[in-house]
Amino acid sequence: MEQCQTHPQRKAVAVCRRCQAPLCEECCAPGFDEAICFDCSIEETGNSLSRQEDNQGAEEATPAPPTRVFSPAALGVLLLCLLVVGVEVALILGGANPPTVSDRKAPAAEKEKIAVAQSSADAVLIKAQVDAYRKEHGANPPDLSAALASLPPEISRHLQSRTLDYKPGTGNAFGLELSGPGGKKIRLSEQGAPLLEGGQP
Repeated sequence: MEQCQTHPQRKAVAVCRRCQAPLCEECCAPGFDEAICFDCSIEETGNSLSRQEDNQGAEEATPAPPTRVFSPAALGVLLLCLLVVGVEVALILGGANPPTVSDRKAPAAEKEKIAVAQSSADAVLIKAQVDAYRKEHGANPPDLSAALASLPPEISRHLQSRTLDYKPGTGNAFGLELSGPGGKKIRLSEQGAPLLEGGQP
């Protein structure tokens, strides 16, 4: 084996894998699998860091995959809201008394059931809007117009015209009272179910 290139008085124990210079034990750069001199190790490390920076820049330039906006639970609530909104739109476009009811000349009891169902649907939709507002802002909406702001204007106006009283409350609790058939009232129970004044609709 030749003498070390840097220390001619010492015997070489290895050869640099890049420049092929004979190296004594002291001249071998530590931390590498194969023998390499200090100059070549510095150059190789610099090249490696440059490649890492280039790769990182390329990764940052690549657009991130789209994130899911709604969780499965939120999608379920949204679908329920859309269903109720669909019913609301159909009833609003059909007028205060849907033609199917008047055409059939339904008995008074059946008309009242339909009116109660309509009021209950209104209450459920308002509750869903208040819950969505609370999840987004961390508190119940200060008034009903804030809760209904995301709905189409005609739906929002209809729901506000049916509402007799709204109290924001604290936590998940809030007070809601809507006009029901025959001067009765629909209110939400503590569990959020719509109740006809004095009992379940």
